[in-house]
Amino acid sequence: MDSLIDNAEDVKELRLSGVFRNLLGSDENLANLFNELGVDLPTKWKTWLAEAYNTHFSTPWTIIAFFAALQILILTFIQTLFTIHPR
Repeated sequence: MDSLIDNAEDVKELRLSGVFRNLLGSDENLANLFNELGVDLPTKWKTWLAEAYNTHFSTPWTIIAFFAALQILILTFIQTLFTIHPR
């Protein structure tokens, strides 16, 4: 709903078309309510990052293994590029 409502004119248009009824008083109050609705919620990527860290990186060895595997993948990619395009 926040993408539909930015200001009081949007609320007025939706109210006149019968999408919802405004029982808060003014259209500006309802627009402010929808614009501030998700401000305090954590973003999805922060939640996903914390969940992934707690699930997959619970010990230092898993972090070391992850970066070692990442380094191997990067070096393999570079080796493949030099094989395809030799100097």
